Amino acid sequence: MLPVAAGALVPCYAVSSGRTTGQKALIGVNIVLVIGCLAAAAGLAYFRRSALEIVRVPIADAGTGFAETASPTEPRNFLLVGVDDSEGLDPDDPVLRGRDGTKNTDTIMIMRVDPVLHKAMILSLPRDLWVAIPPAKQPNGRINEALATGGATKLVETIETSLDIPIDHYAEVSFAGFKQIVDQLGGVPVYFPWQARDQATGLFQYDPGCVTLEGDQALAYVRSRHFEIYDEDKGYWVEDSTNDLGRIQRQQEFVRTAMQRAIDKGARNPVTLAGLVNASTDAVALDDQITIAEIIALGEEMREFDPADLQVFQPPVSGFTTGGGAAVLRLDERAAQPIFDLFRGVNPFEDPRALVRVEVLNGTGTIGQGKAVGEDLAELGFSWAQSFDDSSFDHERTIIRYATPDDLVAAVLLARYLDIDPVFEQGAMRSAEARVALVLGDEFTGFRAEPRPIEDFADVLPPEVLAAETTVAVTEDSTTDEAVESTSTTVAPTTSSIDAFLPGVPEGEECR
Repeated sequence: MLPVAAGALVPCYAVSSGRTTGQKALIGVNIVLVIGCLAAAAGLAYFRRSALEIVRVPIADAGTGFAETASPTEPRNFLLVGVDDSEGLDPDDPVLRGRDGTKNTDTIMIMRVDPVLHKAMILSLPRDLWVAIPPAKQPNGRINEALATGGATKLVETIETSLDIPIDHYAEVSFAGFKQIVDQLGGVPVYFPWQARDQATGLFQYDPGCVTLEGDQALAYVRSRHFEIYDEDKGYWVEDSTNDLGRIQRQQEFVRTAMQRAIDKGARNPVTLAGLVNASTDAVALDDQITIAEIIALGEEMREFDPADLQVFQPPVSGFTTGGGAAVLRLDERAAQPIFDLFRGVNPFEDPRALVRVEVLNGTGTIGQGKAVGEDLAELGFSWAQSFDDSSFDHERTIIRYATPDDLVAAVLLARYLDIDPVFEQGAMRSAEARVALVLGDEFTGFRAEPRPIEDFADVLPPEVLAAETTVAVTEDSTTDEAVESTSTTVAPTTSSIDAFLPGVPEGEECR
């Protein structure tokens, strides 16, 4: 998305009561930071005319279902990309320092918008995330390389195949576009509790307190990976050791603030609104599938959205050095799934089965059985990872294998939907994302519609799990669509807890 959090496409929402129906319909392509209101109040006809001038990015059909959202009221995912492109910048602009001219993604965000519930959430992806860039099946490059090697289509395909997150629409903004939008807003306020700088991006803030960051400094701030603060006690500068992960957290908070700034500015000042529309249409590029009518309908549905309710996430990662010596970030596949599920349209608190990612192994040799059972699993509500042929086709008994002791409860949840009593064993998974494997034996007859009592597995589960008031399973007297909290595998999706340097307003003060 934007150079750092900057813009992309979206809706505009709220307008104070007393405005006309046409004014309330005002919405927009938000670019300034993920949802900045580019049309928020009046001038619907004006926005229609301006939107026709937006640059379009062709997205080739990679067979991933891009832009197949059927209704304006359905939730959809926008891929927001900030591009470190020099187009539109002065050759002496400080943001070009250290760049080699290659067009890469400086920031990648997925924004999920639910028009009916008036909710929005953002998943920020570190640009050094090590992924499989198609046609590769195994990780082979940083995610930000996908755009440089294959354009927007390749980046969309990489996210959909490597992370299994569907993308409905694409929005891109350059450095120049980001600066233009921030300047049109009159800057974005950030409270610095200390002196701060990043000599690599040109960020220099030597006066602590509430500072309104305008174009150049806003861009330097959101791009900062070598963020430093001055430690008064020690008498020297200290760099934020979290690098890109800390930058993501600062970007996400900047997005919230910029969204509110856009609403305040646009809804109260028609002149500023017109400037926002002009700045946004000049600065953003959208995929060639989204229509002006869809943008307007989305904005109308999201008019009640409050930027304070924006949820932000980043996937759990760890540092990793590749065989070629590259320092990258490796995804924690298991811990990431609850977060990714939110962007797949799965609510883990509605049904814990959605969090149980199962691979199916054909242990009978029956042609097509693995795929068919996997499809039945998905229909039942479980997350089907993949299907494989087992190393042996001589299985009489059905086996449920779990990756670690922590996955045993999930394995039992799967077993409760079988009429037979499977063999439980701990062992390795064939696919990285799976935590439970169903090895089909000759005795396998299919799945039950309702789960068996948890007491049927008293000899498998530890006593403390059976005694717990809540489990990962669906309770015996509930419907299959009801769920309870988990004591083991159902974990609330959250962002990683990292000790980054994050500016913030002290209690009792304001920064607007």
